[in-house]
Amino acid sequence: MKKHLSVFFSLFGMICFSASAQAATFNLQFRYPDQQTLFADNGTVKDGDMNLVWNGYYVTSITSSQFIFDQVGGSTTWPSGVAFCGPVFTLTSPGIIQSVTLDGSTTINTNQSGLKISYTNNKIYLNWEGVSVNHGQKIVYNYTVSSVPEPSTYGLIGLAALGLAFAARRRKLKTA
Repeated sequence: MKKHLSVFFSLFGMICFSASAQAATFNLQFRYPDQQTLFADNGTVKDGDMNLVWNGYYVTSITSSQFIFDQVGGSTTWPSGVAFCGPVFTLTSPGIIQSVTLDGSTTINTNQSGLKISYTNNKIYLNWEGVSVNHGQKIVYNYTVSSVPEPSTYGLIGLAALGLAFAARRRKLKTA
């Protein structure tokens, strides 16, 4: 029985945590002057996407753990005095957003009050209200998305558990 349980939990761990290697997929939009108003829609983005140019100002690159915004066109000061001005990433692949932080490789003045990060289980809001960025500077964000197994995975695990219980019961009845 102990051998069956160890096999079961080994398979359970492999199934549940194998999805974590999958890259997250997002829908990228620019929202202004608040979080609800769509200003520009860049569509679906994922790990490995790059050269998404926004109004000739930014080249956006996506990795499995970072969003990188390189300022390529002159200098920009994002509008101030508005509720929200910046990119919104909506998670479209299975998973839950666990954390979003500003990376140390960011080259703009990180003390600017408009540089705000907020997130929910499936959305990341990067508010650049009033932020100034010069040519050649970049803003880099680290993000972590945990994987969530598909419901069918739980069904397979349950079926495996029933099979192991049945096999253990049959073995016990044979030895009795």
